[in-house]
Amino acid sequence: MTRARVGLAAALAAVALFAELRIGCQAAQAQQAPQLTPVLAGRKFVPPLKGEAAIEYTAPRTARKGETVVTTIMVKNLMPQPIARLPAPRFDEATLAALDASATSMYCECPSHVVELLRSVSAFERYSAECTSRSPADAELHRYLERVAGTLRTLLEEALERVARAEGLPLVPAPAPGRG
Repeated sequence: MTRARVGLAAALAAVALFAELRIGCQAAQAQQAPQLTPVLAGRKFVPPLKGEAAIEYTAPRTARKGETVVTTIMVKNLMPQPIARLPAPRFDEATLAALDASATSMYCECPSHVVELLRSVSAFERYSAECTSRSPADAELHRYLERVAGTLRTLLEEALERVARAEGLPLVPAPAPGRG
């Protein structure tokens, strides 16, 4: 008899709980969601162009600023959409060296391996950007290789940052270009 009472009490409690949840859900549905305003309201979003783009550039202007000689070349995008580009390197050589040195005292060698890969890919990215081309097709191949190496560099930088944070290693990004 006691089992029957406990079972009946449990069943009533479950029905009451279910009814309460159902009423609560209906009340939540009855409330209006706040009005959201789109970030690009009234603006047209144009995805960036990847690949070749038509550009125009001015003749180089060289000026002396104190002890420094500065050459400026202005570039204008002739395409209707923006041109996608890769970010500048996140870590300078001093930061990579510090991460590599910190990692040598650890059991895990992943930071050192990622630093080594990053240095190699960064060197190839620079090489591809500066490589001499014999023809337009050769130049396109080097631009392609530079983009691929740059994409790989950004992925390796993300991996290095994640590994460094996980291992508690010091992480100081490279200074932004032009800010010395």
